[in-house]
This record gives sequence, C-alpha cells and structure tokens, in this order.
Amino acid sequence: MNHGIRPREGPAFESSAGRPSPRPGSVLAGALLLLLVSVLPGRLLAEPVEFNLTAQPLADALLAFSLQAKVEVLSSYDEVRPAQSTEVVGRYEPEEALSRLLRGTDFVARRNDKGKFVVTRATRPTGSIRGKLRGSDGAPALGVQVTMPDAHRSTETDARGEYEFAVVPPGIHQLIAAGAGFQPLPIVGIRV
Repeated sequence: MNHGIRPREGPAFESSAGRPSPRPGSVLAGALLLLLVSVLPGRLLAEPVEFNLTAQPLADALLAFSLQAKVEVLSSYDEVRPAQSTEVVGRYEPEEALSRLLRGTDFVARRNDKGKFVVTRATRPTGSIRGKLRGSDGAPALGVQVTMPDAHRSTETDARGEYEFAVVPPGIHQLIAAGAGFQPLPIVGIRV
C-alpha cells in the first residue's frame, strides 16, 4: 500500500470564476522579465558625455576614453599599441566618440552583452589571384616562380602550371613570372 502524496491533476490554483489562475512563481518571473525589458535598453543607450581626447597612442587613448565615458573597454594592448588615435573633443554618446577615436586605424569597436566595448582589428575585404601558365608548346609551365612585388610574395606553379595568391588586398596588382627556360613575363593590371 502506497501512502505517498499523489500529484494533483489539473491546475495548481483555481480562481473563483473556475478558470486556472497563474502560479505565483510565473507571475513573479513575468514581472521581472517585463522590468528587464523596459530598463535594460535604457542602460545600454548612454547619455552624451563631454570628451577631451587628444590624438595619441591608441592604447593611451582607449584608457582615457574609458575613464571619461565611465565604461570598460577591452582590447589587446599588443595589437593597439602601435596605432595612433584621432582627436575627439566635444559632447558625444560613447559609441560615437569611440568610433571617431578609431577613425583611420585598423580597429573597430562593438558592445558585448555586458555593455563593455570590445576593440578588435577590422577585417578588410580581400580576394585572390589565380592563374595558369603554359609554355609556347601549350604544356603546363611547371616550377615557374610567380612574384607579386608590391606585396613581397611569391609562389611556384604546380604540375598543372597553376598558381594562386590567397588573401590579396583590393587594388591593382602586377605579377612577374620567371623560370628556367622561360622569358620573364610581367602580368599587369590585375584588379582584385
């Protein structure tokens, strides 16, 4: 014989009108959610702040920005150390001020889910250059050195006479192909 407590069927609470009433815990959770939804966006939207940031090494500028905006900034010191910030003087929302501070650098900022700014290198668009070299007889040119002088890069053609330069910045590039038994061949006007 089992003398345990049996779970009650149906709603945990019933209103006087015979309809189920919400559990007290769910009412509290709903109220807290409503409070967070209404208050959180206001905390993430910052009021304008008076900034007086001179052009200086970026690592120092980010520290000064953090102090003036009263917000944390996360970055890699080793990455930002060689960069130079621009001057930011005036009244701005912190996100706008930081964007101005980073102009002309290779860095961007975004807010994380805790409201802190994270500064990282901007990803630049890139492309690639691929080609195939053949000898005068139409056979693939194996082992030909292909150089990209403006990027100080080189590669060799494979057994099919093919070569590739990956992660090439946008612009107009020149290649020079040279190898034993071949005349040097400049390849100009390659647009990436």
